[in-house]
Amino acid sequence: METKFIVQSVRDAWKHFKTKIKHKYFLPYENVEHMLKNRPKRVPPSEFIRLILYWSHPLIQEAYECRQSSGEIEKEAFQSLFEKEQQGRHQEEVSALQSQLGAVQTQQQQQAEQIHGLRKMVKLLLLHSGPDIRPEEVEALLQDAQHFPIDENSALI
Repeated sequence: METKFIVQSVRDAWKHFKTKIKHKYFLPYENVEHMLKNRPKRVPPSEFIRLILYWSHPLIQEAYECRQSSGEIEKEAFQSLFEKEQQGRHQEEVSALQSQLGAVQTQQQQQAEQIHGLRKMVKLLLLHSGPDIRPEEVEALLQDAQHFPIDENSALI
């Protein structure tokens, strides 16, 4: 019984500490640079960044604002965000975001492979179209095209 009381007391103190930090170092500032510049010295930058990312998440902001506008006092709003039944929902949201990230990374990898294939095809076409073109020149042309994309106003050679 004592252990449960101690754990609950530590949890409540930690939540209270984060609430104070949020009101003093997060809410008053418009951007992350100012938040980091004025962060509390006893909170490591990496941990403060994690808090900023969490507090900035649209779902967290929406839930917090909804609870405050419904008349809950700040402490109740904060506690209701972190009740145990909410944790499962947050885990589902994290899993969904991780799944979306995986899909985006897979798509990016596929696009990178397609670009690599197209690049090889362009090299081959250029080398076969002009016997006097050296491979270094083809590579230079491709590098230039990468930095200065061709548009409808570009001159065709």
